Amino acid sequence: MLKFQAYNYYVVKEGQTLQEIARAYHLSCRAIIRENALQAPPQVGQVLYMPTCFGDFYLAKEGEDKALLCGS
Repeated sequence: MLKFQAYNYYVVKEGQTLQEIARAYHLSCRAIIRENALQAPPQVGQVLYMPTCFGDFYLAKEGEDKALLCGS
């Protein structure tokens, strides 16, 4: 089934880890890292794009693979 992907935005708060953020959004750390092209842990105040899947269609971006989609 195809999915449509939208984004939520999240601002990193002091003391948060990537694992905590990923768990709150039901995503994998890998999905957040790839979506935001993170090279290091996120910094306080950094805005992260959190992919959210819904609906019946998904608009894929070039180079995406199944592991990135919806935190799979």
